[in-house]
Amino acid sequence: MITNRNGMKKLIIVRHGNTFSKNDTPTRVGARTDLSLVEREKSANAAKYLMNEGLYPNKIYSSPLKRTMETAQIIKQEMGLNVDIVPALEFREIDYGPDENQKEDDVLLRLGMRFVQEHNINENEEHLLKQRGKEVIRRWDEEAIVPYDWIVDIPSIKRSWKNFAGNLENNDITLVVTSNGIIRFAPCILNESYESFCSRYPIKVSTGGICIFESANNSEWNLLSWNNSPPMETCREATGVPEGRGCPAGAGEIPLQGGVPEGRGGPTGWFDLPRRGGRRAVRSL
Repeated sequence: MITNRNGMKKLIIVRHGNTFSKNDTPTRVGARTDLSLVEREKSANAAKYLMNEGLYPNKIYSSPLKRTMETAQIIKQEMGLNVDIVPALEFREIDYGPDENQKEDDVLLRLGMRFVQEHNINENEEHLLKQRGKEVIRRWDEEAIVPYDWIVDIPSIKRSWKNFAGNLENNDITLVVTSNGIIRFAPCILNESYESFCSRYPIKVSTGGICIFESANNSEWNLLSWNNSPPMETCREATGVPEGRGCPAGAGEIPLQGGVPEGRGGPTGWFDLPRRGGRRAVRSL
């Protein structure tokens, strides 16, 4: 269990729940596409996880979009919190430009066409262009390199996270609900460089994923958990992992604290994550 010691402040960041059902065709949903949730399970699971960890927020902020406000409201209701949800305009999702609300195949094709155009490559077969587009998206999801024509002010987003975290008070447990394009830049509040973080962890956060940061007496921020995807009970029952220990490799969580069984080493022992191309990988439940 994550402890809440005196003088500590915690920043909990949750990505909103699903906006598409299994039978829907997903699109790139950004700042200009204001969809409601199609389920409440992921938000409820996030609330259950926080209650299991004894983390009851006394402040809640949310992007003003429906999907994030609804997620925040479900968490508030499930946890029985008597806290106002404050709209946070600075955490509104990014704008996908010409790819806003477009099907992924169309996005990949357009980005591939832009790639060959920028690099003067003579290539016009659709499947090859989509492969180029996938590479553009990969760089966004692993290195935070903004795809062509998307509207993403990275310095401004990082500045918002740093200013927000810097103004939190000791003993506060603050919840922020926002979207994937914004959450991926939250690690900029850590002491290590953002580039270093990107090289060690997948920066894309799953729907309903939870990230937790902690600071002691206004000291530097530490990362306690990144892209934790409840429900944790499922993987514990399946693997026999004791409560409070997190889940083993690939089970949907990147645990970053102790609790490592004797003889297994430190963070590179029992809590190893499967590597893909030299990068840490994680799958959601």
